[in-house]
Amino acid sequence: MEVIKFSIPEIIFGIGSINYVGLCAKQLGAKKIFLVSDPGLERAGWVSKIIDLLQRDNLQYSYYSDVITNPRDFQVH
Repeated sequence: MEVIKFSIPEIIFGIGSINYVGLCAKQLGAKKIFLVSDPGLERAGWVSKIIDLLQRDNLQYSYYSDVITNPRDFQVH
């Protein structure tokens, strides 16, 4: 098996950290965001908040919501 390493440049957390989603995406070189969520996060308002922030930062996105909470590996594929 091939060894693969993923490095995260930084982790931002805490009150208000969601406001940095667009900036972080741009710093990673993102051109179009693939946003995946489930109905529970939609009802909580997190999805609309993220979409507003992506639009504010002029980032294109595709949204996929046909996901169950805690999906199995075969459902992700």
